[in-house]
Amino acid sequence: MAKHGLRAAGAFKPDVDDGLPDEVQAVVMLAPDEPHFWSVFTSSPEWTDGHADPLDSWSARVIGEIAETLGAEPLFPFTGPPFRPFYRWAIKAGACASPVMLLADGTAGLFASFRGALAFDKPVSIDAPAAPCPTCERRPCLSSCPVDVTCPFSQGHL
Repeated sequence: MAKHGLRAAGAFKPDVDDGLPDEVQAVVMLAPDEPHFWSVFTSSPEWTDGHADPLDSWSARVIGEIAETLGAEPLFPFTGPPFRPFYRWAIKAGACASPVMLLADGTAGLFASFRGALAFDKPVSIDAPAAPCPTCERRPCLSSCPVDVTCPFSQGHL
């Protein structure tokens, strides 16, 4: 995936709420691998072909090729309706988590995003950096709120 500017950002075993067929045993989330991703994308034919949604077209082509090579089914956040629950999947995969409901990625920080996912009919494991929030001791997101709002994830005010 590195040659395509992508990285495996997390994986999870789906359950009935994920809306996937029963034979799917693992889902691997695919994220841009910056700073390499942008130069790969902007040198692609989709970048200059003048069609709508070049990034989605690039993602469909590239992730489709990766899926075919690996014997997986490509899944995308931009096809639908119904749309796939990528936000929930990112949290479930351990790729991102935040007590203030923003996705915070262990590599990209708050620039977390996903171009697609791969669904496998067998269990898989990947090496991916853990989301930074569960191990963050300072928790500035919970103590720096300038508007004194009540947060459902903290005790009282932020």
